[in-house]
Amino acid sequence: MSCDKNHGIPVMNRKSFISKSSSSEYDVELKVGGPGSKFEFFRQSAWMIFATTASGLIMYSVHIIAKEMPRSEYGVFGAMLQLVNLLGIPAIGLQSVFAQEAASAMNEEHLKVLSGGMRWVLRWLFFIWVIVCLAALFFLPVIKANLKVENSMTLIFLLMATICILWIPVFQGVLQGQQNFFWFGLISILNAIARFVTVALAVLLFSAQSAGAMFGVFVGYLLAAFLGLWQTKRIWEVPPSSFDFRGWLYRVVPLTLGLGVCVFMLSVDMVIVQVFFDKNDTGAYMAAGMIGRGLVLFTIPVAAVMFPKVVWSHVRSVKTDATMLAVVSTLLLGTLAAVICTMMPWLPLWVVYQSKYLDITWLVPWFAWAMLPLAVANVMMNNLLARKQFGVVMPAVMLALGYLVVLLFYHTSFLVVVKVMGGFNLALLGITYGFSRLSNR
Repeated sequence: MSCDKNHGIPVMNRKSFISKSSSSEYDVELKVGGPGSKFEFFRQSAWMIFATTASGLIMYSVHIIAKEMPRSEYGVFGAMLQLVNLLGIPAIGLQSVFAQEAASAMNEEHLKVLSGGMRWVLRWLFFIWVIVCLAALFFLPVIKANLKVENSMTLIFLLMATICILWIPVFQGVLQGQQNFFWFGLISILNAIARFVTVALAVLLFSAQSAGAMFGVFVGYLLAAFLGLWQTKRIWEVPPSSFDFRGWLYRVVPLTLGLGVCVFMLSVDMVIVQVFFDKNDTGAYMAAGMIGRGLVLFTIPVAAVMFPKVVWSHVRSVKTDATMLAVVSTLLLGTLAAVICTMMPWLPLWVVYQSKYLDITWLVPWFAWAMLPLAVANVMMNNLLARKQFGVVMPAVMLALGYLVVLLFYHTSFLVVVKVMGGFNLALLGITYGFSRLSNR
């Protein structure tokens, strides 16, 4: 075990892919670890859970500020947050692809491909963002009416944040593949701090409501994108080589669809509720949803630690118990959180909102148990995609489309929406479990 001189976090089994030589015009040192021991897995998982918990608590603190908004404005803010997740789906597969590239890089040529790929992808994401912005501005009145948005700046700040949302997965993927979990986690903490400070100033001092809150979201993502760019600067120092667009597309599409299903299942219900329910009621649903979604977000770091280890073992045909450890850890942590939400559903609501949204306490246990299958399914999906078992993708996509159709036509109450969500999340867990069993034969 060695200790990284930059930040003091010990890392095991790290290798330099390119070392300094007299003939080299540049000096790049990329480090990555193998599967490691169980202690190493839990050490990295513990840091990621700490980072996610810390950033999550700070993000939760944003809602302590945001609760001062009228219920209708808080509902709009909640819908915007879930749109942030949905708008990030086109780039979500990029994190896994670049994690695979960074974890699999074995020589100088691979690093040149990685450098060229980052440049090419970021450029095209910028072009896609421009098109999205133009389309959104053209349909702005329609979007405002359907989402019940009163201030256009709420949507403008969402669009400004979107370019960062699209770029950040590229940087995160490289950090994850290098197993640079220190900065991977720290960036999320600093993102949360920037969001909290900005939202507090905008909402409390300037009464900016949902527009001010979305400005805070933009500032946080902007900082995260800048830090990600800085931490991957060694890749930028490598002269890029030609980029295999077709091969990259073949890999990124199934990853985007597979991981996008999990994000879609996590987020789309809030948008449906914002469109079809009274604007004065959606804030309460947002409050209960924050608790349930927090259960999934709390366990995501376990999958993040698992992914590069599974890639590492798959490339080298070495067995690893990272997947089993990740599934068991997620199931135990998620079940514990769901039990707490069942026994004391008022507690997380009171901590964040005091008495303002205690009338929705009855929905919190339903939300927690509905989200638990999704947390485990997310780990299994990551494992399958890391091993390039793409057969799971189309059944999962069809399930997600079915989920959307059912929600569009069957949303008579908040409880009905959550029950539908829980049923489809359980079905997704069944699909990922079934394909995991088949892939192990």
